[in-house]
Amino acid sequence: MTTVVVDTTYLPKVTLSVASSGRISAVIEVSGLLPTRETTAEERAAGITSLDPPTVSVWPRSQARRTHRALIDAAWVAVSASATSTLGSYGTPGALMMLYMRTVFAVRRALRLADQDI
Repeated sequence: MTTVVVDTTYLPKVTLSVASSGRISAVIEVSGLLPTRETTAEERAAGITSLDPPTVSVWPRSQARRTHRALIDAAWVAVSASATSTLGSYGTPGALMMLYMRTVFAVRRALRLADQDI
């Protein structure tokens, strides 16, 4: 099992683990998130295992690109759901875009450090 931690200024802290089976898990830590609900069945089916802290896990797909895309999509949905649960409302479009970009940058950096990025 390979574990990589990315903790960079202005990005969420990401702890990425790659199991020998190919399963990739990521814990995304964003300061100030205190969700008030548990994950739904839809979120668990998408690979989100927790909202506090946002945790996602995906099995390998037929192509590495699909695996990485599924991980990034699940990470973004988990962070967004956690932020929405914390705030009680959706953010502005600009805030959502910034949250998306920073989450994606952090997860992609962790994938690169784990020699998983394509």
